[in-house]
Amino acid sequence: MIVIYCLLFGWILSLFNFHHLIIDGTAEWFNLSLSMSGYYFLWVMVGLIFSIIKAIKD
Repeated sequence: MIVIYCLLFGWILSLFNFHHLIIDGTAEWFNLSLSMSGYYFLWVMVGLIFSIIKAIKD
């Protein structure tokens, strides 16, 4: 369920053009080219990490 919340959060942020900040920031800092698919994949990975942490704590 956390993964869905993270995707929803990423979508809401993209409505305010936050995705440009993330995409351009990864290109500058890590020399990686990121697309919109990569942006949403990033939010899925954040959600999975939080889900794993929650499962370990419970």
